[in-house]
Order: sequence, then C-alpha cells, then structure tokens
Amino acid sequence: MAFCASGATLTGSSEHEGEKAAGSLSSSFCTPLDLIRLGELLGHAVESIQFKASTASTNDDAIEWNRLATAPVLFACDRQTAGRGRHGRKWEAAGLESLIFTLLFPTAGSAMNGASLVAGIATAEALGKAGVPALLKWPNDLVDGRRRKLGGILVESRGANQSLAIGIGINLLASAQLRSRIGTPPAAGIAEIAGSHLPDRTELLAAIADNLVQMLDSLRNCGFAKLVGRWQDYTIHHPGEEIVVSREGGKRQPATYFGISDCGELICMIDGAMQRIASTEIHEHAAGY
Repeated sequence: MAFCASGATLTGSSEHEGEKAAGSLSSSFCTPLDLIRLGELLGHAVESIQFKASTASTNDDAIEWNRLATAPVLFACDRQTAGRGRHGRKWEAAGLESLIFTLLFPTAGSAMNGASLVAGIATAEALGKAGVPALLKWPNDLVDGRRRKLGGILVESRGANQSLAIGIGINLLASAQLRSRIGTPPAAGIAEIAGSHLPDRTELLAAIADNLVQMLDSLRNCGFAKLVGRWQDYTIHHPGEEIVVSREGGKRQPATYFGISDCGELICMIDGAMQRIASTEIHEHAAGY
C-alpha cells in the first residue's frame, strides 16, 4: 500500500492540542490518525492512503486527484476547513472531534445506482459493530434513535463517471459550540450513544472504509436489489409514516413513506398516487411544511 502524507503528524503536535476537549474520553478517543496502523488495518482494501493534516475538503482532494483510479483510494485528514454537504450546504466539523474522509471508488462505467444508500448502510453497519447504534434517515443521514444527526454522506462523480468520491463526516463529540453552529436538525456525537468501549479515530475509519469497499464491490457486481433488506434494517422510517419531501424548486409536499425500490428510489404516496423518487430529502413532520 502507498502512503502520501502532507503535513502528517502521527503522535500529535501543537496544531492539535487546542482541539482536544477536556476529559479522558477526548484524549483517548479523539486522537490524530495513525497512518501506519491505518494501513495495517485496511490491508489491501485500498490502493493508497492520501493524508493531509488539514485540508479544505477531502472530496475536493479526491475529485482533483491527477491520477486515474483503478482501485479504491482513501483521502483522510485530521481537520477539514471547508467541507460541504448535499445541495452545497456547509458541513460543520470540529477537528479531532470529527471523523472526515473520502473514498475514491472506480466504477469502470458501471451505473452504481444506489451508491449513496450503500454508503449509508456500510457506515451504519460498521458503527453498529463498534457499539454505536446508528440509524439511517433518507437518503443517507446518520442519526440516533432521537433523530439527532450523527453524520452525513456526500457522493460526487469524478472523471465522466469513471469513479465516485464518497465523502463521509461523523460527529465523534458534539460540543455546545458545534451544536449551535449546526442548528437544525439537532446534532449529536457518537460518544453519547456508544457502549462502554469506543474505538479511536483510526480504528473507526478503517472499519468503515473496509466495509464500504466491500459493499461497493457488491453493488457494482450484483446491483442494489440484494442490498435493499440491509438498508431497511437500519432505516429509522417505517411504512405508513407521514413525511414531507422536497421537490423541484425546493417545494415541500406532504407524503406517506412506503419504503425503497430495488433501484434505491424512495417509494411514497403523494396526493393519493404512489411515486418513486430518485432524488429528494425527507423532512420529519407535515405540520408547517
């Protein structure tokens, strides 16, 4: 495996000292990435790890990478300064109290329908195995049982659909300052809902990235239909749930949730008619839509 580290600090430096929250949890959990250990944990799952101690956006790093991706490549950082979410929204992150990375995955021209949902499944599964009971809100927001946002996923195409840049951001801790910046929907950190043992950032990144590569391989080879059940295992939505969906132009409409299709489309009833929607967002409550 190849490593490329720009400004990498494996044991910590003054750049990180101010980011660590007080208390033993932060000092053991929110630690700088250990690249050597990360490579050992990932094995042959990725071709290389591209690391920057601080970067504007790992998705931008992946999209701007000047090499043809023939195998998965991981782009990681300890601090992201200009991240973005879906529809160009700003992604708030808090240095070592967040886990931010992008997997560049070659598609070889395959359609990869459902890749965004698969990224959510892979992340939720890996978090669950680590003792974090994360759930999925359509299409791929990571939430807890109270529907507080734990993280999000942004999938973008690179090079005429020859590869996907799959950016994942997770709140490890959610300070009052971070919650204030995020606003609505309310945020939470995985430390709040985890079991007695939490893996450090390096272990967690390796577990998610490895599961993501495996599931994307399955999607590319077999399609999304065989993965629908795994998404339903983690979704917070239930058939018959009253929701609000965003339509073209930002218009919101009340709808009733019924599930997802074999192609990864949202199935819902709007104005008495069943519809399949490939791209939308779900808003929780019909009142005041």
